[in-house]
Amino acid sequence: MRDPDGYAVELIGGMTQVAPTYGPRAVQPRKLGHVTLLVDDCKRSAEFYSEVLGFRISDWVDDIFLWMRCNPDHHGLAFAKTGFVKMHHFAFEVVDFSYLARQAEHLMQNGYVLLYGPGRHGPGQNHFEYFRDPEGNLLEFMCDLQQIWDDATYVPRVWNSQERWVNMWGPDGPADFV
Repeated sequence: MRDPDGYAVELIGGMTQVAPTYGPRAVQPRKLGHVTLLVDDCKRSAEFYSEVLGFRISDWVDDIFLWMRCNPDHHGLAFAKTGFVKMHHFAFEVVDFSYLARQAEHLMQNGYVLLYGPGRHGPGQNHFEYFRDPEGNLLEFMCDLQQIWDDATYVPRVWNSQERWVNMWGPDGPADFV
């Protein structure tokens, strides 16, 4: 199926688990953490994913950013209102902050540098670092994502775009971050 912005949504089940040792890596991600999509209207996208797929809103910033979850992770999907449609980034979860440092070191030793981070996002409270792969895709490695275990008592936070939320530790991302 396609969502309101034209993104293809594929539903799958019965995935076979593979052994976690798929070759030498400085850091082996634990799982795909989330995908962030650039959209025309965050609320319209959220309505689709809520009504059709059962996602729940975790937090949002004015009408420009929105995070949703389908399990205890604060978000598995996020939307940023930009006026154009494309994938912003995908994130891999790592064990802890020391793995972010290992990945940064590995990137440096192989001729790459971090684009942004390390830092800590407000929504989701996760630690992060961003870098580009050889094809120019934006990747995030992250850890310590907020867990929401009780949907009945959780109240999504409404962040104000004028307050610090992108990086609680420092500056917003560089110009080519969006």
